[in-house]
Parts: sequence; C-alpha cells; structure tokens
Amino acid sequence: MKILIITNSVEPTSGWGRYSQEILTGLVKQGHEVFLVCAKKSANDINPQTSRINVLPSPLSDKKNFWLCFYYAWLIKKQVNLAAIDAIHCLVESYAPIASFLSGISGRPYFLTAHGTFGVKFFKNC
Repeated sequence: MKILIITNSVEPTSGWGRYSQEILTGLVKQGHEVFLVCAKKSANDINPQTSRINVLPSPLSDKKNFWLCFYYAWLIKKQVNLAAIDAIHCLVESYAPIASFLSGISGRPYFLTAHGTFGVKFFKNC
C-alpha cells in the first residue's frame, strides 16, 4: 500500500515527531511504501527509501488561517502523484484540513490520528 503521511517532522525531539517516526518506521517494516510531507524546517531523514517533501508551515504558525490549507494542498498536489497514493494519513491535527482537501480532490481515503492536548482542544469550544 502507498501511504501519504502528513506530519510536522520525524525527529524525536517533540511528541509529534517521535510519534510520527514510530508510525513511519512501523509502516515501512510492514512493507508499505510511504511518501512523507513535513514542515519546511524538518531535516532528519530516518529512512532513505522514503520519498519526502518539506513544504508545510509549523503546525502552530498558521492555525488561525483556514484558507491557507488550500495553498498547502496545492503545493503538495504539484509534487505528489495523488493517483498513485492509496491512502492519506495525517498525524498532526492542525494539518487535518489539508489532508481532507487532498482526499476530496484525489478520491483517496484519509485518516487522522489525534492524541494528546491537540486531540481534544477542538472540543473546548463545543
């Protein structure tokens, strides 16, 4: 299976990064082909077989501007053959609108893993 992973980094210096690194490593060990989309400043390459682009903003920098998700989805679409992807897995909650939009234009299912503080922050205003 070819999976597009959307995360901020795979560096174990943050919770999102450590979790993403473990998910990525597990998927590759199980024989899945992974294409990784990360934040611009993410530089660690834990798996040389994994294709990767760094185009996203910091997960906290643009969270108040929903409309930027269309721009970042467009950047990803320009560099990733979405027709070759089987599923989209978003590992950072603030990137969920990007994953949702990519799913809508590609017809591919997307999954969101929500955990920790940001996983429940949405419900604060309900």
